[in-house]
Amino acid sequence: MLPSKEDQIEALAMEARTRWGLIYQRCPCVLTCVFKLKNEGLISGYHRVKDEYLPDDEAQYDPHLRVLRLRESVFCAANDFLSSSTARRRARFTVMHEIGHVLRGHSRVRHRNISNRKIKKIVMQTQVDESEADRFASAFLVPVHLVDINRSPTARDISEEFLISIRAAEIRLEELTRLHRRKNNIKRDTPDFVRDYLLEAKSRGVDVKSLD
Repeated sequence: MLPSKEDQIEALAMEARTRWGLIYQRCPCVLTCVFKLKNEGLISGYHRVKDEYLPDDEAQYDPHLRVLRLRESVFCAANDFLSSSTARRRARFTVMHEIGHVLRGHSRVRHRNISNRKIKKIVMQTQVDESEADRFASAFLVPVHLVDINRSPTARDISEEFLISIRAAEIRLEELTRLHRRKNNIKRDTPDFVRDYLLEAKSRGVDVKSLD
C-alpha cells in the first residue's frame, strides 16, 4: 500500500530534521533551516523586505526565482531567541510553512483572462498547497517522536514546549492522536450524538448491529 499524503508529509518533515541535524531539538531555529535550504541549493536565497512590500502575506515563496521573501517583522520575531511571545510563535510557523512549499515542490501559477473552470482549478490547487504547507510546518515543529501521546498532553502543553500558537497546537494534537490510533489500531470512540441517534433508532425497531 502506498503511503497516504499525511504519511508522506510526516516522513518529509522527519527526513528534513534528520538531514539538518535537528532530530532531537524541540525548538530549532527556523532561520537556520532557511540557511540550510540555501546551502543545499533548494532555494537561491532569501530576502528580508519591508512589511509594506508584502501587504497580503507575512512571507512568500517564489518558485520561479526560488527565493523566500520574509517580512522584516517576521524575520526579527523568528530571530528573537529570548522571547516566547505570540509574534515569535507565529513567525516560526510562518517560516516553516514557506519551507513546506519549497520541499513539497509547490508552484504558484497565475493567469489572466482564463475560463472560470481554470480559475476554480487553480484555486483548488492553491488550497491543497496551503494545507500541505501547514501540515508540514506542524509535523516539523512538533515531530511525532518528541511527543508522548500516552501521557495525554494538552494543547497548552504542546504550545509551551514547542513554541507554537494554541490553535496550531490544538490542530497538531488532533493529528498526533489520529496517528497514534492508526499506528496502534485503536478504534475511535463513537461520538455521543451518534450513540444517542443509534439508541433512538434501535428503540424504534431499527436493526442496529452494534453501538461500538
